[in-house]
Amino acid sequence: PLFKKFVELSQQTTASYKNSKLIWVEGLNLCKSAIKSNITAHYCIYTEEYVEWLPELYIPPTIKKICLNKSMYKHLSSLSSGDQIGLIISLPELGALNPKLPTVILNNVQNPLNAGAILRNCIAFGYQQVISIEGGASLWGSKSLRAGMGAQFSLHIIENIDLYQVINAKMPLFVADAHQGVSLDHLYRNHIFPPNTTWIFGNEGFGVQNGYLLEHSTRVHIPISSNIESLNVASASAICLYTSKQ
Repeated sequence: PLFKKFVELSQQTTASYKNSKLIWVEGLNLCKSAIKSNITAHYCIYTEEYVEWLPELYIPPTIKKICLNKSMYKHLSSLSSGDQIGLIISLPELGALNPKLPTVILNNVQNPLNAGAILRNCIAFGYQQVISIEGGASLWGSKSLRAGMGAQFSLHIIENIDLYQVINAKMPLFVADAHQGVSLDHLYRNHIFPPNTTWIFGNEGFGVQNGYLLEHSTRVHIPISSNIESLNVASASAICLYTSKQ
């Protein structure tokens, strides 16, 4: 019965893990990041080849260790190759919105690889809070976790917050736009970005579409060559976050 539960957790959808409040985290580096962040973990599952790596993880005694053979572990793994070690962890509790923190808002970013990469950029450039609104990729899904390299464990993440709560917090909102708005260079030269700067990155195909959100934000574009239409949203986020922190 326990192994069946592990299989179900490793294959669950976004809706499922929000109900179970449990997440399957796979790979040595992700496991290290999770344990280092003091997140609540319940099981460490691995194959015999990874027994020697257990001391490096500094696994607390409260986490139950379970060794599986390779054929059984394959039922849990979503990776064609890679580390055969993983954790069952609790989904972190949603915290309250902190308007004083430098923040990134994801507005319907669909690709979990983009979402994870943006979270990784947040860690790199000192943005501490991430909010998702109006759907999009799950920030705690397996693909987002791998793309983020465990950034989720070091960020204050709030999923599916009410849009009006964001607006009422009076945070300085900047929308990354492919073509319209003030030049990022102009804002940088004039020292426009306050400590709690909040960037909004939208859908890969359509950008930020919510009129109410746009009405309360400053649109910003990155000057790029006319030979290309736009940047990938994760690439654009890296440029915006880095520039606004200088």
